[in-house]
Amino acid sequence: MPERWAALVHLPPDAAHRLAAFLEEKGVCPHIRRWETAGAQWPSTPPELVVCPAETYAAHRDCLPWLNNVPPARVVLVSQALPLSDTLQLCLARNLVNVVPLALWEKPECFGRLFAALLEPQVAFNIRHWSPDSKPEQFAVTSLADKQQIIENVTALVREQSAGVGQTRDIRLVVAELINNALFHSFRNGEGGEKYSPRQFSGLCAPDTVRVEAAVDRNSAVVAVEDNAGTLQPAEVLHHLHRQTTGEGVYDSHGRGLYLVYQLADHLNVCVAPRRRTQIVAVVHAAETPPPTLAFFVCE
Repeated sequence: MPERWAALVHLPPDAAHRLAAFLEEKGVCPHIRRWETAGAQWPSTPPELVVCPAETYAAHRDCLPWLNNVPPARVVLVSQALPLSDTLQLCLARNLVNVVPLALWEKPECFGRLFAALLEPQVAFNIRHWSPDSKPEQFAVTSLADKQQIIENVTALVREQSAGVGQTRDIRLVVAELINNALFHSFRNGEGGEKYSPRQFSGLCAPDTVRVEAAVDRNSAVVAVEDNAGTLQPAEVLHHLHRQTTGEGVYDSHGRGLYLVYQLADHLNVCVAPRRRTQIVAVVHAAETPPPTLAFFVCE
């Protein structure tokens, strides 16, 4: 059986060893290298993950042609000091998607859940993975009336069951924007354009579906919104987020909703099964958390 392995390149020693220990528990062999030795012989099979600093990736990427065979969702850029706009620009320029702050290593539960999902992307679609101590509730969106009722239900759920997770108005905005994104930007008509318009929307047509899940415990609230179209492209999300962080997209008709969710949530996870389904997961914690993570889990 081929070896499962991961390349940990030029990470700070403590971070590299902590991630290596986690990977070994998952049956993945870590290979820790500096940039100077990263071009040396690797196992013949593709790595499960490549984890390296965003700050030095651009300077060394062209010296590592073996990275051309690694899917973008398997490369994790760890950012310590770069502004978000610079990191997103690097992702767009290099066709990458995952941005993780080094501070995440100080939050064991968040750290473990993120890297477990990066290793096995299918688990990212399970809301219990992000909130294992909760009892998720599910809702179906078929009309604007459904949307408004679900927003109220999830907001009430957070208010009743969670101890200080954000502001209820923030949760309300997160749910509303995620539902809007699924309803109006996921489904396509025969010409490839958006099937539903906010001004003319009366309800979803079969077989289109949008499903909302909410999981709340004393420490966090997780909202997941899923469509059965699977049309979202990771590069599209990065493009819109980058335009919003730089101010170039202030008048854009697309992208502002996800940017708002990214600003309000502690973790924004985009789970993609192309042409089958997309699920966007927003996690909001009650306690202090590291800078936001942006992660993509792609199931081919």
